[in-house]
Amino acid sequence: MQVLISNSNGKGVGIKSSNSLSSKNSDSIIQPSLYKIRTVTSVIMILNISIYIIQLIAYYSYFEKHKNNWSCLITTFGAFQAGKIKNHKEYYRFFTSMFLHNSMAHLGSNSISLFFLGYQTEHEVNNKIQYLLLYLISGIEGDFMSFLFNHISVSVGASGAIIGLCGNFVIFFLLNSRIF
Repeated sequence: MQVLISNSNGKGVGIKSSNSLSSKNSDSIIQPSLYKIRTVTSVIMILNISIYIIQLIAYYSYFEKHKNNWSCLITTFGAFQAGKIKNHKEYYRFFTSMFLHNSMAHLGSNSISLFFLGYQTEHEVNNKIQYLLLYLISGIEGDFMSFLFNHISVSVGASGAIIGLCGNFVIFFLLNSRIF
């Protein structure tokens, strides 16, 4: 690193100091950290939070005024409900339900789980498309398992996708056990 102090005619007159990090080295230290940002996990978390804010706005601006409860809102937004899928062929609910949340605590717990597990899994998979597919297929598969075994309840949340990420992590550790 060089520090030069200029006089009035623009010539350097001052201090010249050397540091072990040149400007090239400092750029190479900063640059890789920019690539460590786990964009897919961040986008999923931002999407979940944004949709929850939209849910709140819709609830307080319309549903509450018309004496409808929160269950009516999440069902309207696409919550998983086996009866609607089976009887009305509303297959989109396998997908939409993983982005809806029942409360701030529910959103918070899923976000914390996704923050810790999602970032690490995205790093291990190291392919944004494969990681996104893993997340989405896990969420859809979780809803499908609910469809097979639970025909009554209404469900929402990213828990199925997060459990799929956990399963991926277990398989990763089993396949790479000699490393650990």
